[in-house]
Amino acid sequence: MHIVATRSPNLPLFFNVDSSVGEQGQNSSAEDILLVQFLLHEIAAAAKASKPGGEAHRQRILKVPMSGANDAATIDGIRAWQEGRKEELPRTIVDGRVSSARGVFYVQGGEWTIADLNQVFRNLFPKFWPRLQDHPSCPSLLKTRVPQIL
Repeated sequence: MHIVATRSPNLPLFFNVDSSVGEQGQNSSAEDILLVQFLLHEIAAAAKASKPGGEAHRQRILKVPMSGANDAATIDGIRAWQEGRKEELPRTIVDGRVSSARGVFYVQGGEWTIADLNQVFRNLFPKFWPRLQDHPSCPSLLKTRVPQIL
């Protein structure tokens, strides 16, 4: 996990993964996996579905454990996130994987999943952004790591 600075006023920095997480991902870092799991789970727990099918996506994401290990529920949660976001960002790739981002968008209308997760978390939890370690549900591994990279 590392920080990426951007030129976007909406997301001046974000937490990026060092290696891919999820379906056919490297899944080599418990820290990266836990970051994705934490962002997914807390967004789903705090947000309300506003579109048809949104609640089904949210329920799938809520099944993502905060374990630091890649599993079927994590992959399905990533896929559910991507399916939901594809409605707003039509060029979103739905592959069940969170790759390390190189900027915020990989193509117009297609945002890197990890950047998107950061942006939505930031909007939902401005009190805790970017101090994820202060969020009450932040896992201990992230509580330790986030202050080191900020």
